[in-house]
Amino acid sequence: RKTNNETLLQIEMKNNLDRQRLADSLETNDMKKINGLMLQKQKGITYTSLGVLALVLVLLFFIFRNYYLQKRANIVIKAEKENAEAQRQRAEQSERFKQQFLANMSHEIRTPMNAVLGMTNLIIDNPQSPKVNNYLTAVKKSSENLLVIINDILDLSKLQAGKMELEQIPFRLSEQIGQVYNTMQFKAEEKGLMLQTEIAKDIPDVLVGDPSRLNQILINLCANGIKFTEKGNVKIVATKVPGSESTLCFSVTDQGIGIPSDKLEKLFESFQQVDASTSRKYGGTGLGLSISKTLVELQGGKMEVKSEEGKGSEFSFNISYGLASDQQINELVKETKVDNSSLAGIKILVAEDNEYNQIVIKDTLENLIKGVRVEIAENGKIAIDKLQAGDFDVILMDAQMPEMSGLEASEYIRKNLTGKKREIPIIALTASVLNTDLNKCFDAGMNDYVPKPFTRVQLLNTLAKYYKNTEVVNEVETLSNKPEPTTPIRQLRDTVTDLNFLYDFCEGDADRMKKYITIYLKVTPANLNKLKSALENHQFNDMAKIIHSMKAHLNYMGMQKTREMAETMENYAIELHSLERLPEMLSEFEKDWEKSRVELGNFI
Repeated sequence: RKTNNETLLQIEMKNNLDRQRLADSLETNDMKKINGLMLQKQKGITYTSLGVLALVLVLLFFIFRNYYLQKRANIVIKAEKENAEAQRQRAEQSERFKQQFLANMSHEIRTPMNAVLGMTNLIIDNPQSPKVNNYLTAVKKSSENLLVIINDILDLSKLQAGKMELEQIPFRLSEQIGQVYNTMQFKAEEKGLMLQTEIAKDIPDVLVGDPSRLNQILINLCANGIKFTEKGNVKIVATKVPGSESTLCFSVTDQGIGIPSDKLEKLFESFQQVDASTSRKYGGTGLGLSISKTLVELQGGKMEVKSEEGKGSEFSFNISYGLASDQQINELVKETKVDNSSLAGIKILVAEDNEYNQIVIKDTLENLIKGVRVEIAENGKIAIDKLQAGDFDVILMDAQMPEMSGLEASEYIRKNLTGKKREIPIIALTASVLNTDLNKCFDAGMNDYVPKPFTRVQLLNTLAKYYKNTEVVNEVETLSNKPEPTTPIRQLRDTVTDLNFLYDFCEGDADRMKKYITIYLKVTPANLNKLKSALENHQFNDMAKIIHSMKAHLNYMGMQKTREMAETMENYAIELHSLERLPEMLSEFEKDWEKSRVELGNFI
């Protein structure tokens, strides 16, 4: 039994050992599994972390790349903005320079035109022979048409941009074509050509549109026809388009050299001629046809040309006009009449620095208005002094004057004077027709403006807006006859003045000649002293202005060579070019003055 018990104990111990081994084995396997699972989990976590890290790194890369690109883009955008701003400033500066150039050009061209028109009107007012009156009327109309052309050239940018404003006013077609005929007939007669006009009878008497543009187009086409025609005729025809009430067809036909068919396309291009020899032989810039075509198109029309080389050309275009109402017809009649009776006794202060414009304005006013009292002020400061010292009904104020401009004077009057003197009507006399310059006049306190050169209707009707004499007055007194011309002046050799030039300009009126000569002899010494002072102080801009003001005097005295020298001096002073030559030229200029003083002194 003991043995059996021992055997059972051994078996039990063995079983326990087996169970322990099994448990240990199971535990080891479980641990291995657990460790394997933990290892796999750890690897998963590691891979996930690596993935997240990689993702973070990728995101950081893209963020950094985006930041870099954005920064670079900002630099490019900033550079582009700075470049765009610089270009904008340059464009604005260029536009300002352009506007200033146009303003100066307008002033320089229109100022002498004022004298031309003013003197012409004064001569027309004096009794003349019918032939002379025809010539003077042609001069007047040509000057007026020249002003329209000048305005178009000055506003060429507006033409090209299609921004030119067109008038819509009543006008008589017969009068416009009559003006074209009167303007061009003398040019046609010089070449032995016949100028003809024809207006269809069914065209209404009064139309509504832009007569100045029509006038300009027809003059351009007519002048073109006369220029290229050696014999035969040039004909202007106006007909009504069938089926319409007021759409007209205009044609200008010549019997000139004609145009090759392969050259027709470039005919209306700016500054273009059919070929280079055309400009050399016949002259011209090639701008007239381009402007005419643009003006026609701006009015809704179309210009066409038919031509056969060696036989002539026909330019034609259609324009639709409006029909005038009874009120517009009455206004048209009223506008052509000058009511000067209400202006009798008016007291006018004229602020104008140009000697000859002073004469034109004063003589014109005294010629047209009974009992008018005119005082002249050479600049804005003198105008203010005269206004404070006396009573005036209206001021005619030149915009550009030395020492104090008309703009500055007007602004001073509006801000510093009191009572009626502060409210006195101020009418700008301006040679600039640019809106920017006219706006400056209004901003300075001016009430209205009269463009230079002015017409009598413009001047008197503008004055009538601001003054009316309630007393009953008679009509303007008839002017006395002009004195008989004196004998022509015999021109001597080696003289600096040309008295024949002055004689022709004054049509032999010795009193007028002496009047202009006296003014020249009076103002020139002072101008020379100013020139010397400006040169010594290196005030070249002032020097240029003084020389510019003297050129008109030199023209009227027939001092052509001296005038050319003055032109050169002015350019040198403006451009600060060849300044070392200015003293030498000023010395020569002074020598010419001394010679002219002796020559002109002998006459008066």
